[in-house]
Amino acid sequence: KGKGDVGLDDLFTSGRYLEQVSGLARNQMGCRRLQRVLDGASPSTISRILSVCLTDLPMLMVDPFGNYFCQKMIEIVSEQELTTVLDCVAPHLGTISTNMHGTRAVQKLVECIRTQEQMRRLMFEIAAIVVQLSLD
Repeated sequence: KGKGDVGLDDLFTSGRYLEQVSGLARNQMGCRRLQRVLDGASPSTISRILSVCLTDLPMLMVDPFGNYFCQKMIEIVSEQELTTVLDCVAPHLGTISTNMHGTRAVQKLVECIRTQEQMRRLMFEIAAIVVQLSLD
């Protein structure tokens, strides 16, 4: 752990900063700190962080800093949580994919797909927006 990072996982586990995750993810220093927390976080802490920011993921994916947080979350969540992320962002894939920051988060999502069902869902959603994507 870096200087000042002692106990960060504990702060998120205790719920002390959970309500601030989306705000922290949208600024450079907060995003970096969250990524460090995620690097060493327990599965239960990752789940708690995901649960509080899940509905904000489409907005965070297109944010200049938030997209890095989203990419990190996509990399480390469980298979079931990745399905939840996909379900949450699927209706917004057109907007996210055509955003210069969002496209990186969508690329990470494609890289991290783990199951055939996740792949089918992603392909279904992309097929629905293929014209939009081809015009961008």
